[in-house]
Amino acid sequence: MKAVLTRMNPNFNPNLGIDFQLEKLKPLVGGTITGLVRTSEPAIHEGYFDDEFFGFTITTPNGKKYTLILMSDDEGVGPVNFKLTEEKNT
Repeated sequence: MKAVLTRMNPNFNPNLGIDFQLEKLKPLVGGTITGLVRTSEPAIHEGYFDDEFFGFTITTPNGKKYTLILMSDDEGVGPVNFKLTEEKNT
């Protein structure tokens, strides 16, 4: 599965709301989901989250790997937010 940005607002402003979030996600365009992650596993984000969340590992065509954690409120009625981190090569 590839993450592909299909349409961009012609009035794009990276400092406003959704446009700001889309700008943060740009490094993932053309990438492939290569794994699934959850925050309760200590090897992923030791003690960073009180609640458990899930997400994806995405590998871009240039070989960089990112972890995208999807976050929302417990009821699932609020807007989804995310935490995107680039994995360091080891």
